[in-house]
Amino acid sequence: MKTKKAKIKSILVLLSALLLTVTSLACSPAQSPEESTPRETVESPVQPTLPPPEKGQSDSTLYTAVPVSSSLHPLFNKDETVRALLRLVYEPLFDRGADGRLKGLLAKGLRTSEDGLTLTLTLDRDKSFHNGQRLTAEDVRASMLAWLDRTVEEDGEGQLSPVSSVTELYRQTSLSNILAVETGPSETLIIRLQEADPYLPALLTFPVVPAADARNREGRGIAGTGSWILSAGTGGGF
Repeated sequence: MKTKKAKIKSILVLLSALLLTVTSLACSPAQSPEESTPRETVESPVQPTLPPPEKGQSDSTLYTAVPVSSSLHPLFNKDETVRALLRLVYEPLFDRGADGRLKGLLAKGLRTSEDGLTLTLTLDRDKSFHNGQRLTAEDVRASMLAWLDRTVEEDGEGQLSPVSSVTELYRQTSLSNILAVETGPSETLIIRLQEADPYLPALLTFPVVPAADARNREGRGIAGTGSWILSAGTGGGF
């Protein structure tokens, strides 16, 4: 008797499932032949761009509003939105392209010693700051040391979030692995490490400013090497 009831129950469950399937198919919208034919998707790299100028504005001027409660110095500002804008003005040694690959901006060459403990970076000797001052290895060294000091300060301010803890732990370990930052002949930068780290260049994305302004936390009137220049501001921003 129990077996018979179990069979009847199984048949009812099967019929219910079939009924739901038929109902869902009946309610599905009809597809045209074009919609049902698979199409090849061609992927193209997305290039970072700026918004077009508004009507009546010059295409060589970008107007934007940023918080002025903190410094506009690219090495010390902690607002991610402001930092993104300042990257248009101040360039790093390395950056990632639209394809995700690391490329040199101010650094045009990188040589690593056989033991991996010494990195020698060759700078782009054609680069100049907006004030006409030519980029030097001392500018990069001063900017890097100020950036390392700022990084230590920020790391001591609070707990790391669980999501970024692995990345942050790697970053802190790699930066604490740096023994010295020196200038070499022919405008080269020399980085000495305690242990070999082939991935360190990926972290050298700090903005470079003139050596005299590397620790000027106010960040007013500091020249950069990027395609854009901070020219004017209101509300105490510049």
